[in-house]
Amino acid sequence: MLYRDLNNEDTQQSKVGTISNDQITFGPPTVLATGDGVLSGLGVVILTDTEFALVHHELDSDPPRPGKVMLGRIAGDSITFTPADVFESERTWASNIARLTDSRFLILYSAGENVEISNAIVAEVSDSGFSFGPKKPFHEARTWFRVASLTPTKCIIAFRDSINSSFGSAKIVEINGTDLTFGPVFVFHHGSTFVYDIAVIAEEEFIVFYEDGSNNDAGTAVMGQVSGNAISFGPKVVYKCGSYSAFGYSAVSNDKYLITYSDDDDSSFGKLLFGHPFPGGELIPLGIADFGLFSTSHVPVILHGVSSIHPNLETGKLYYALPDGGLTTATTTVRAGLAIPPYQLLVDIGR
Repeated sequence: MLYRDLNNEDTQQSKVGTISNDQITFGPPTVLATGDGVLSGLGVVILTDTEFALVHHELDSDPPRPGKVMLGRIAGDSITFTPADVFESERTWASNIARLTDSRFLILYSAGENVEISNAIVAEVSDSGFSFGPKKPFHEARTWFRVASLTPTKCIIAFRDSINSSFGSAKIVEINGTDLTFGPVFVFHHGSTFVYDIAVIAEEEFIVFYEDGSNNDAGTAVMGQVSGNAISFGPKVVYKCGSYSAFGYSAVSNDKYLITYSDDDDSSFGKLLFGHPFPGGELIPLGIADFGLFSTSHVPVILHGVSSIHPNLETGKLYYALPDGGLTTATTTVRAGLAIPPYQLLVDIGR
């Protein structure tokens, strides 16, 4: 774990935590930086059971804020760091990192003095330090972004498109050695977006977590599917309205992800949510509305029982739910129920 100790000369430190049953013990701290030498723009990725990479820039360095990376090594409950290598000599603003293999990873960062560009670069660990491929821009401006690895040769980038109305956007990057090829841009939110993180569910499925600036900064998630370098997105799901901070996200398994956050609307208590992604980004309905309604209306929902607002159902047929709320006899991922006379549905929501 990495943290900042405000009671100890504002030092940045790291510790190894060891889990045994329901107990956690910590090793001694390793100091990374102190006071004005604080490291910023931190990005961390686990490479192996005993090694991790840490990208950063130093606020008081000369020249100011070059992009750097160091290797952390874990032995027992202790951490040591190699000297930092420079991957970007210009002023660096933000960075994020994704593992490709045990010894290779992809760094994303924004850099530049007068003209700021967001770049990507492949780094490789060697006995003598790090080697770097050529940098390649993925966005022609400074922006807020996250990257995650889908396979050892393909990553997903989600970012705030500062050139296009700050829309939430994503693109694929394919890696061949140190050469990078970017796919086209796909928009997942047509409004102001701050991307928080990406959770990878499978090689072709991921979830983007973001703040929706066009909806009172609501915490929102959307599932994406990849085919080649094309991306499609399912419906958006709001998981937190109101004021919040200190988010964390993780894919627990192929059908569960975890969200942790500080709820500023409830005494800043730490809270946890479990989410469930579904094929194609679809949402599993809870039931069927008892009557027609407008989008702002309240309506009873039938969870189990008989729904009587379906005049065109064919008796004896099994019906399935469509993403727009309609019914069909064609098989989808969500079963709605069995049609019974007269023109009723015996509700049986399931998969």
